[in-house]
Amino acid sequence: MAALLRVCPLLGATSSMTFVVCEDFFIRPLAPAPQSDLRRHANRLLPAHGRWLWPGLGVVGASWGLSIATAIANLRPPVAQGGGAADKWYRAGLCFSALHFAFGYRAMWLLWTIRKDGNDDEDEKKDNVAYMKAWLRVNFWRGLLADLPSWLCYLVAFILATD
Repeated sequence: MAALLRVCPLLGATSSMTFVVCEDFFIRPLAPAPQSDLRRHANRLLPAHGRWLWPGLGVVGASWGLSIATAIANLRPPVAQGGGAADKWYRAGLCFSALHFAFGYRAMWLLWTIRKDGNDDEDEKKDNVAYMKAWLRVNFWRGLLADLPSWLCYLVAFILATD
């Protein structure tokens, strides 16, 4: 049972990283270049595509909730005894997991603006495609600065804890 507790933060972070990568793979084609004749179609499609927002938040909330809760549980003395090095890595992973939410306000504002179709089709800097490109940038940097480091920390912590 202790091994399951030790691997749970890594499993949650793996789920989150998979979601980050899949979002980029599947949403990037909906943000065509400004000169593309597909841009006007993408502007119309993106608000409907935004219906995934709530189910997506459920996945993100569950995976990060799992990572954060079980990382904290791994810091409890009965589990962390004798695992000083692993404990430090779980703490670092926990900090990076929490950092994911620092990007939340900007990411949510962009997604809500797209979903509500609050754009200006005539202005390529304020249409849904521009907002989606901005969200993809936020998603990339959040993945690189918060999600990937948390995954790496949890991997190292798990390896050290199960040695």
